[in-house]
Amino acid sequence: MVYCAIANLSWTLSRVVVMNERIRELAKQSGLFVELNGNPWPKALSADECVAAYNKFAQLIVKECADTATMNSHQWEPPGHYVRKHFGVE
Repeated sequence: MVYCAIANLSWTLSRVVVMNERIRELAKQSGLFVELNGNPWPKALSADECVAAYNKFAQLIVKECADTATMNSHQWEPPGHYVRKHFGVE
């Protein structure tokens, strides 16, 4: 088993920049991270497991974006505004 290089990079970035809590939860759901003393830690993954975990992570993000846009499609602002707000992205 090897650490997925991208997961390790993501973990490093999350230590420098506060990761949005929802993104962190989606990363855990996809199998990229495990909790260690209350902090996300990159999970040891094989290359195939890494690809599968990132595919799952992308699917979860797309689903969350679509759900947020759909729920707010009747609002004044464009749906993208609510997706960015949901994830804390400006």
